[in-house]
Amino acid sequence: MRLLKTCGYGLVEAHDLPDTFPQYAILSHTWISPKDEITYQDMKNRKEDIENDIYKQKGWSKLRAYCDRAAKDGWEWAWMDTCCIDKTNPADTQEAINAMFRWYQNAGICYAYLEDVNFLKAFSLSDLGSDEEPDEVAGSENVACFGNAAHAAIKPIFTRAKWFSRGWTLQELLAPNYLVFVDQEWRRIGCREDWAAEIRESSRIEARHLTGFNPRDFRSCSIAMRLSWASRRKTTVEEDETYSLVGLFAISLPLIYGEGRLRAFNRLQRELITVYNDDSIFAWRAEPCIETRPLSSTRKGKLPAPPF
Repeated sequence: MRLLKTCGYGLVEAHDLPDTFPQYAILSHTWISPKDEITYQDMKNRKEDIENDIYKQKGWSKLRAYCDRAAKDGWEWAWMDTCCIDKTNPADTQEAINAMFRWYQNAGICYAYLEDVNFLKAFSLSDLGSDEEPDEVAGSENVACFGNAAHAAIKPIFTRAKWFSRGWTLQELLAPNYLVFVDQEWRRIGCREDWAAEIRESSRIEARHLTGFNPRDFRSCSIAMRLSWASRRKTTVEEDETYSLVGLFAISLPLIYGEGRLRAFNRLQRELITVYNDDSIFAWRAEPCIETRPLSSTRKGKLPAPPF
């Protein structure tokens, strides 16, 4: 696992990290586009040129703003998927995807970056009911200090954020012990628990699953329920619709890009049937509000289609 230095934005390889693995911040975000994001190769081969690369300016701005946000909050180390994984190396990608849930779980803080949510554009300053000067409000890094007025004004755009529609962000929502949402300008707009009602509305995930989610606990949260959470989410690469779920079930799965959506999902299903005794896998459905009952006690027969 590689980490970024929040001061200076340098990428540090695993063998160069301190003997006692440091506490770190971690980022959950939606990609701008593959060509715009800063990659491992960018950081290793031509870091000094990135800032002058017109095709990478958006990605570099995001990386810098993320590290600056983490540094202001006292974090010396940070992790970001775009540049901390060598995606040209299949073994590195395999390790990262199968360890991803654990990496998010072990982070000291997770920043969920909502690039399409802007605190200041959500409402006029008069709606705040605040005596703060406009410049002071604009410069605030923690929207929560403005109370219920800010929460109510942001809610309509919060629930429509692109972040809630992507496959990878599902495990990134559930795995961290502490997750804080930040807006387009990296202002803190509340932690996961502050937005539990809105998360349920947009993701159909009950508040009880947002804290201390245990991927091996199938009594309180069945396979069917987890698949229903994923049913509304999409990924850029079709196989990732399945690969993004392995952490939610605490299993490992070999990555075979090019196998297609159906084959990938069938391999996931067969692994779940082998490892866990939960027949709800045969009867999942898209509405998770009620636990799904198994249609049959048998564990043989045709497997259901992917939820995606």
